[in-house]
Amino acid sequence: MSPSPEPSRAPRRVGSARLVVAGLALAAVAGTAVWLTRDRTASASPQGGATAKAGSTEGGLVVPAGSTAGSPFGGGASAAIVLPALPPAARATAGEIGRLAALPPGDDAIALARRLEDTADAASLPAWREALLRSPHPAVERSAISVLARLADAETITALGEDYGRLPPEWRGRILQVLEQATRPEALDGLVHIVEADTGEKRSALAMSALHGLAHLGTMDSTDYLLQQVRSSNIDHALMALGRVSSRQGVEMTRAAAAGSRGFEGLEAGVRQALLRSAAAAEGQLARP
Repeated sequence: MSPSPEPSRAPRRVGSARLVVAGLALAAVAGTAVWLTRDRTASASPQGGATAKAGSTEGGLVVPAGSTAGSPFGGGASAAIVLPALPPAARATAGEIGRLAALPPGDDAIALARRLEDTADAASLPAWREALLRSPHPAVERSAISVLARLADAETITALGEDYGRLPPEWRGRILQVLEQATRPEALDGLVHIVEADTGEKRSALAMSALHGLAHLGTMDSTDYLLQQVRSSNIDHALMALGRVSSRQGVEMTRAAAAGSRGFEGLEAGVRQALLRSAAAAEGQLARP
């Protein structure tokens, strides 16, 4: 009697710890991110993969073989690549994002995108962050920007700041949009961290977007931070950001500083005038329908 065939073995670690996943029938169009939850042993990869314990059901984003322009992995990927495993609370969202990526443009895709955005919560943020960083699908990109701008806290904002330099240049605008449109007050410390970490002589696009994000928050704390920057070497960029403050409270704080409120008594006349111009610009934006 011939021996029974050997049972299949788990994939072995190859090269720079990249996992090649064989036998997966990827139904998505090439370049479209597919989200799968499968039992596997995974180890860190140069593309940012995370470690998943053997026997677990932790799954991650799978980028199909042959991903081309716009893929953070460049063109001509030879096989599917397993990316970071997601927390349990984010896996259902990941599956729904995969459904959105597989739908053709139309009413069904619009309806699903709206539902996903409306039901997104803090627990789903890891799935949306991965979608922002990995998916070349336009509808997924738009929804990810919308959700992250609305829900990202300081930890998520800081992580996106670290992700920025790892993305190809044509994808970095995604992160800039999230920073500039931030609306959750808890994003404050993350935006400040990005500004403070930029010590170059010329402010980077990332730091400028963080400053604009602080203006968009429009809270007392975020406006106060921008006003404090007026008394530093960052004055020009701070004045530009103050011209975008998104709240009446922020406008009045800017005007009060120009009038010499506590802590701003010694400002030069030219700086006071510049603050008044910033307040007027911000108020003009608030008056727009």
